[in-house]
Amino acid sequence: MRFYFSVIIVLLTLSIGMFFGGISVGVVFNISEWVLITGIAVGSFMMSNPRSFFKQLLKQLPKIMSEKPYRQSDYLDLLAFMFSFFKYSNTVNIAELESQIDDPYKSSIFNKHPVLLKNPDALSFFQNHFRILTLGFQDIAEIENMMDADIETRRNYASRVTKALNRLGDSLPALGIVAAVLGVIGAMASAGSAPEILGARVAGALIGTFAGVFFAYCIVNPICSFIDKFQNDELELIECMKVGMLSYMKGHPTSISIEFARQVIAEDLQPTFNEVEAVIYNAK
Repeated sequence: MRFYFSVIIVLLTLSIGMFFGGISVGVVFNISEWVLITGIAVGSFMMSNPRSFFKQLLKQLPKIMSEKPYRQSDYLDLLAFMFSFFKYSNTVNIAELESQIDDPYKSSIFNKHPVLLKNPDALSFFQNHFRILTLGFQDIAEIENMMDADIETRRNYASRVTKALNRLGDSLPALGIVAAVLGVIGAMASAGSAPEILGARVAGALIGTFAGVFFAYCIVNPICSFIDKFQNDELELIECMKVGMLSYMKGHPTSISIEFARQVIAEDLQPTFNEVEAVIYNAK
């Protein structure tokens, strides 16, 4: 709803400006100029990115329809899951614990608190690093370094989309100039025509510049900015999980580990201490 509402505002404002400016719709929507800049932009974008990138792009674009990747209830579910799993891991042998980690979709704990099952990235993070503990590796500082490197790798991979879109947005005004220059060439070729014909051609040529700036600052760059924020919000859940896992691995009581994790949650999503206590009580 937010995305559609913002698009309506942009288009409505553009229409009102055209109306009061006495600008003809036919002049602004010069098909040849819009097709020209769109085709050049798509072609150059495809040229600058490998084929594998577009699969990731198609996966990221639908996020612009969402508000946030997680709600407060998701973080409560995550804290309840970590509490239950940490408690469970203290009471079973390594083989049984590994079976829960290796096949989470059949695990009663994972299914009772399914927030990780809904997020493959967060699930793989938990599996990868908790499994190291079950293998007997006790160097917590090294595990923390591995977690940080893992998160940074995920951040860099996710940023491929926003970096590519940002480059496209930066190039669109220049591509608009290319389209405008081509239109001016066409206008100059008909310099002997009637003034109204020549004026229409020059106005049409300038639409290329307008289209480039419009695409860049009203469409591509805002989408790029939103996806970047959305991806950072996704990683915040993994950061929260990392803090809880490291605290548990260092031997802190389970309740303390959960409280450490709660305190790194963003303020607008952070549940209160009492809310977490109520969820943990139900988990018990």
